[in-house]
Amino acid sequence: MNKPLLILVMLLSLSCCAAKKPGGPIRSYEYSYNNCMAYPVVSYQVVQGSSGAQTLNWSKNDGQIHAVALEEDVLGKIDGIVKKYRLYRLRDHYDPPFEVLDGYSWHIAIGYTTDGIYSGGSNAWPSRRHTEGISAINAYLESLIATH
Repeated sequence: MNKPLLILVMLLSLSCCAAKKPGGPIRSYEYSYNNCMAYPVVSYQVVQGSSGAQTLNWSKNDGQIHAVALEEDVLGKIDGIVKKYRLYRLRDHYDPPFEVLDGYSWHIAIGYTTDGIYSGGSNAWPSRRHTEGISAINAYLESLIATH
C-alpha cells in the first residue's frame, strides 16, 4: 500500500472510532421500518413529557397509532442498549451497492439533551452488531406492548 493511501485509511479509521455518545440524558427514541405500502410496517416512538412521564406510541401495518403510559424508565433501558451496542457509531445513512427502485427503508432517531443519533437506510443495514442493538431495543418495546 502506498504511503498517502495508508495515511488516508488511518485517518478514516480514526474518524470512525472517534464517534462518541451524545451528551446529556436520553429524551426520545423513534424507529420506523417501511416498505412500499402507505403505512409503516412498524413504528415505535418513546417520548418523555415535561413531567418526566414516558409514553410508548406504536403502529403496525394499518396506520392506527396506539399509545401506553409507561411506569418504568424505558428510555434509561434504551440508553443502556445504545451503550452496550455502541449505536452512537451508526453512520448517517446506509445504501446498497446497487440501485434498487423499491423495497424497504428504515430510520432511527435517538434524542439526547445536547445531540442525537440519527441513522437510516434504503435496502441496506448497518453492521451485524448495530443491527442486533436496534433489534434488542425493538424487542424490548414489543415486550412492553405485549403486556398492555
